[in-house]
Amino acid sequence: MIALRCFDEGGFQAAFCQVAVRRGYFVQKFQDSLALGIPDLYLASPDHAMWLELKWCDLPKRPSTPIGPRAHLSGMQLAWLSKAHRRPESVRAGLLLGTPAGWACIPAPGIPAFLSGPCQVVRTDTPTPEALWGALGA
Repeated sequence: MIALRCFDEGGFQAAFCQVAVRRGYFVQKFQDSLALGIPDLYLASPDHAMWLELKWCDLPKRPSTPIGPRAHLSGMQLAWLSKAHRRPESVRAGLLLGTPAGWACIPAPGIPAFLSGPCQVVRTDTPTPEALWGALGA
């Protein structure tokens, strides 16, 4: 179980990667300041693969306040995720947003609407690759 209340973005990423590796996923982290837009993580299993941009932020005090400015997703990141999401059905891409209150996984095509709309973090359980795969296919 990932205790969400005690993380920053690096801790959230490390904890999620540990869960994914324990579940048998190949996990590749990307931290390249020269190749702009590449998501933070690539996860693969024998059945499917995911590109994920991970963000950690505090929620706004009012649920009606958009979370977009707090998530700091660049245009290059959005473009990269959108292109990756249009690949074969066995590959999905999206945003994994962690907050002290819970997490949300948003498929690439839905990210702009999510970031500009009222803040809704819908899950409080442990984010697993299987849960993300389902959320990214929605």
